[in-house]
Amino acid sequence: MNKSTRRSEALVGTEEFGIRRALARLGPLPEPALLKDLQTSELEEISDRIRDFLLDVVPRVGGHLGAALGVVELTSALFGVFEFETRDTLVWDVGHQCYPHKILTGRAGRFATLRRSAGMSGFPDPKESQYDTVKTGHGGTSISTALGFALRNALHGAKARRAVAVIGDGSLQEGNAFEALNHAGTYSDLGLIVVLNDNGMAISPSVGAVHQSFRRPRSPATVHPAAGLAALMGFEYIGPVDGHDIAALRAALRRARFRRAPVLVHVLTEKGRGAPAAERDRNRVHAVSGYNSEACDAVEYPLQDGPTFTAVLGETACKLAADDERVVAITAAMADGTGLSDFALRYPERFHDVGMAEQHGVALAASFALSGLRPLCCIYSTFLQRAFDQLFQEVALQGAPVVFCVDRAGLVGSDGATHNGVFDIAYARCLPGFTILAPRDTGELQRMIGESVRCATGPVVIRYPRGPSRRVEAQVRSNTQSGINRAEVLADGEDGCILACGPMAYTALEARRRIQKRTGRCLSVVDARSIKPLDRETIGAQLSSQPIVFTLEDHVRAGGFGSAVLEHRAAESNGCYAPIVTLALPDIFVDHAPRAAQLGSAGLDLDSVVSQISRRLAVGPAALR
Repeated sequence: MNKSTRRSEALVGTEEFGIRRALARLGPLPEPALLKDLQTSELEEISDRIRDFLLDVVPRVGGHLGAALGVVELTSALFGVFEFETRDTLVWDVGHQCYPHKILTGRAGRFATLRRSAGMSGFPDPKESQYDTVKTGHGGTSISTALGFALRNALHGAKARRAVAVIGDGSLQEGNAFEALNHAGTYSDLGLIVVLNDNGMAISPSVGAVHQSFRRPRSPATVHPAAGLAALMGFEYIGPVDGHDIAALRAALRRARFRRAPVLVHVLTEKGRGAPAAERDRNRVHAVSGYNSEACDAVEYPLQDGPTFTAVLGETACKLAADDERVVAITAAMADGTGLSDFALRYPERFHDVGMAEQHGVALAASFALSGLRPLCCIYSTFLQRAFDQLFQEVALQGAPVVFCVDRAGLVGSDGATHNGVFDIAYARCLPGFTILAPRDTGELQRMIGESVRCATGPVVIRYPRGPSRRVEAQVRSNTQSGINRAEVLADGEDGCILACGPMAYTALEARRRIQKRTGRCLSVVDARSIKPLDRETIGAQLSSQPIVFTLEDHVRAGGFGSAVLEHRAAESNGCYAPIVTLALPDIFVDHAPRAAQLGSAGLDLDSVVSQISRRLAVGPAALR
């Protein structure tokens, strides 16, 4: 047993002991159906126990701590008023804040498995509990969902039932939320309650005019802007209410419950309440890694301990901005997550955080590009898909040279199915004029961003994963000097070829080494670098000369890199091309787990890749034709 293994086991043991102690301190909780019958003082005592439990357990296992701490009293008050077990419906927007909800609905004992393989999700999930109405993870959708349940109730004559959506002021900026409010306000008799959880924060501090108006000083006689928003949208308004005062919350929620029209209950909370670090920096407590974090997982390929792709993106953006005053950066409420915090400090006039509004962010980037600026639009893969129509109309149709820096491409680990960035190749590859690049390491990322900013005449997507790059980069061959659209042969061989994209090129190199050592078979490895357009010359040479070709990607099979290679072979085939085996994600949603476990379940971890390729080589290419 090596030191790393012993350390990991020691951490797990300490963690489990700490969780058992925390569960003992939490003690038994009443059934959810009984909470509405408790005195306010009893709910306050339960809330204190829940907050202590969260502060003890979440730092051990990792997860979204700040948002959960901010809604402890609100969650207790909701269950202390409504009957979610039989008649009412509760929808949490995004779901970062659902941990108190999970504790009150009987899942405290599962927190040791939070965000782990086959464990409890970090977001609401109907597979876990009847109290989790829908599986969430993206913001701004809760009002639409709750409205649907409210309209269903009205249709069935169950007007006494209430559908409750809890949405943060950060999510309220999302266009979907305003569309839902606008629709819901047309009904004068509807059991819909929207609880606005106003804490001035998304992941980072909220931005935009709505946020600024909410924070503007006013006298007690001044009507809160949220009341004006409610009136504009046809909602009755209750608030603002202290979100940590259970008595005041219960009173406000009871008033809302017996209103006939849609109601907006405005609640003021403090993200990270009770966490010492929150007093210094509320961003820090949004999510915590845990004592036994994914850092203990096996790496995907050797020497994967270099700088993160995200950090290098931020450094590169600053360097490009220093050299070219046309460079601007755009993000959607994710300045820290996309690595742009330093850019925002150094070039505030060229930094644009549009809030949780990816559609607007993409359209704004297109406008910048068409006006002669060089925009870097930095958005996670899973969130960029929310702006597909803008990718089509504002970007592709106009030929706007926007450089999309698409972070968290591929499987992302414990955030799970809602956050995996495994569709971006498919949704961008179908759009005419798009270039799609996948750097295998941070050096390649720097080169691709730099050349795209300087030379691109149309839109470019540069997709890269969460986490560290390879510390020592593979040597660049001369054929890549002619442009970022050229593939690179990283290793030669005559028994087959692995065509890989992104960091999976390093998985391919290590798989080649192991296969050669075990079987004597020698494979070539090609880093595609450009997924669209394909380097037809380099890839075509492999297809025409090798007995078998494998494609390897961290993306769904449909519409991905392997599909592009198959399409190329079908279009160019003269009957002599090699059979192609696509190694990609299966046609399922990959659930939460450490990334290494996700890759293993999909057959894309190193051992599985070696096994699949070895098995195919043993069968022989003729059997595949």
